[in-house]
Order: sequence, then structure tokens, then C-alpha cells
Amino acid sequence: MDIKLLSRTFAAKGTKLAIRYNTVETLPDAEKTLADVLAAGAEAFLFQADLTDVGNIARLFDETIGRFGAVDIAINTVGKVLKKPFVETTEAEYDSMSEITSKVAYFFIQ
Repeated sequence: MDIKLLSRTFAAKGTKLAIRYNTVETLPDAEKTLADVLAAGAEAFLFQADLTDVGNIARLFDETIGRFGAVDIAINTVGKVLKKPFVETTEAEYDSMSEITSKVAYFFIQ
């Protein structure tokens, strides 16, 4: 299930949402998701950050708590998938994928 579908599903139930996006390239999708959840009557805001910087994870939670008072559900959909044959993966690509997928998940749960 992708973040857009999750956001719209939770919005329909009146959930307050922090919608995180990473870069200016992903901003249009985030803005579309925000518009959809606001149209569904939910409260929401956009949060831009690279979550491989652990400080940004803390900032995401701090800002969400500051706006909504608490976090009841947190869903991490951050991950990196290499779209190339497995045998062609370089060590640097693996390290990047591991940092994005594992490190973010670890500190997000923390």
C-alpha cells in the first residue's frame, strides 16, 4: 500500500496527517496528496526532510506533536529499491539502499 492510498484512507476517517516528502521533485505528488486529504476533511500539513538525517526524524515528530498534540499512529514508507539486476549492484548502491531503508526505519521506530 503506498502513502497516497494510506493518507486518503486515514483522511476519510478524520485522521490528522503529517505528509513527508523528500525533494522538490516529489513535492507535486505530496501537494496532490495534501489536497486530497484536505478535501476529505482531514487536517494535514506537508513536511520536507531527508530522513537519513536522524535529526529530521526527530523534527518530524516534534512538529507533528506541536501541531496536533500527539502521535497516535506513525507509518514509515521510506525505502529505496534499485531498479537494476541484482548482480550489477555496487557496494556504494547497497550502502545507500541500506542507509535509506534500514537506518530510517530503525530511528523512526526509536
